[in-house]
Amino acid sequence: MLAGIYSPDKGAIKTNGKLTPFIELGVGFSPELSGRENVFLNGALLGFSHKEMEGMYESIVEFAELEEHMDKKLKNYSSGMQVRLAFSIAVKAKNDILIFDEVLAVGDEAFQRKCMDVFWEYRKNKQTVVLVTHSMDNIRNLCTRALMLSDGKVEIIGSVKDVANAYLRSNEDKPEANSGDQSTSKIKITGCKPVYKQNETMKLNLAWPEGEDVKKAGVAIFNKDDRCVFASNTGEKIIKGSAIRYSVSLNLGPGRYYLSAAIYGPKDRSIEFADKVWKFTIRDDFNSEISGIVRLDYAYE
Repeated sequence: MLAGIYSPDKGAIKTNGKLTPFIELGVGFSPELSGRENVFLNGALLGFSHKEMEGMYESIVEFAELEEHMDKKLKNYSSGMQVRLAFSIAVKAKNDILIFDEVLAVGDEAFQRKCMDVFWEYRKNKQTVVLVTHSMDNIRNLCTRALMLSDGKVEIIGSVKDVANAYLRSNEDKPEANSGDQSTSKIKITGCKPVYKQNETMKLNLAWPEGEDVKKAGVAIFNKDDRCVFASNTGEKIIKGSAIRYSVSLNLGPGRYYLSAAIYGPKDRSIEFADKVWKFTIRDDFNSEISGIVRLDYAYE
């Protein structure tokens, strides 16, 4: 409704200034037109005249870094090139209000930094940016106020910390922590909760079928970027029976994590490897003094 796509059943929405909705990348693009022609077409859809778009054209192309490709048809662009052009039109169009969906991670790392610079420029100039996201990391890092919707109704509006905590609590009630199918794996893990607090101890039971000659077992934790955060195994510990208990202090930054587990027989022969079939979330503490993917003991003296 803010973007003008839908009209409210009752009441009204008032905006003070021009608004650019950036909810769907490349809406209004025509693959048979060139990049140059699509810039003016998209600008017209945003309410700008041809003359106004002529004044913005060079900055749009420079930001997108597509100077050598603007006369090529859009159908010959890669998906990344199309995203960069669409994003550049949105942020370089001289509007007062931006509405973003889950589109902040576009292009390569260097282009993402440019996008974030634009975001902070809007913040610095006290222009309005509305971010629609499920990412508490983005809410924490980019927003000054937040609003939580549920079935189209306002649940809470206020500080970033209060709204984000309410969102996380609402997800704690949903039993979706470990939807990975364990039925095809010999390894079973029980005890993994959907959500943990930072520095909380995770306690699990790692089990396998009776009769397996297991000499070593191990667990690994991966983050959402598929990077191994921490991995360990039982080493020389003598394993008796068909199960072992595992505990680890979760000194991790906020976000989604995944568990993998493996069991080995004599001479480190691999018996079974279950790859990232259990998941959990570390609740954000919203402490502005610290950041990063781990939480280490520290002191300033």
